[in-house]
Amino acid sequence: MLPVASLSTATASAVWMERDTTRASVVGVAAVIGWAVVVAAAVVVRRVDVRDREGAATKRHRFARFVALFVSQTVLQQALAFPLPFFVRAVLSSSSSSSSSSSWSAPAVVHVPFLLVYAAAIVVVGWDPAWAAALRRPAIVAAVQAFAAFVALVVALPMLGFPITTSTAVAGVVTGVGMIAGAALAGLVPHARRRGAGALLAVLAVVVVAAL
Repeated sequence: MLPVASLSTATASAVWMERDTTRASVVGVAAVIGWAVVVAAAVVVRRVDVRDREGAATKRHRFARFVALFVSQTVLQQALAFPLPFFVRAVLSSSSSSSSSSSWSAPAVVHVPFLLVYAAAIVVVGWDPAWAAALRRPAIVAAVQAFAAFVALVVALPMLGFPITTSTAVAGVVTGVGMIAGAALAGLVPHARRRGAGALLAVLAVVVVAAL
């Protein structure tokens, strides 16, 4: 019941969220500090999981894990929810402008994979069990954070007065750092999973480039 309530709350927040310059500055900061938040959360969750397996976890440890999951989830929800309407409108506008030439236009072909990944990221971050599982997989959580930082910055920075080209460049650099971090973190998981982590990061790179 709690995951359903959490997802409903996150959805309502995304729909009625104020999208002004004040919120844009908050989301921009959240996009950047999200790295520190998810790393700290992943460390806390991993350590408490170890204590759980050893039978040494106390209520204090489990509460710390809950807080780590909640805070990291909230930060990424903000980063993903704020720019969503802007991307949806941009894709719809791009598709409608070329609909006269083709029923399945080139912009739609390019942007649909991006929106599908966007939807997957929202589900992962919005659904408590999915986020708890993702936070235990370094490559996945790095990919989600990189994507969230990209979409948040590419929308928030122009609202704060930065040129679009500069905003896109900054967002791209942050995403690139995330991909490198994800590749490095993938080295922490068993060898059999590294190929899958590399494929995940490659897909993320493709859809981000498609969105530019």
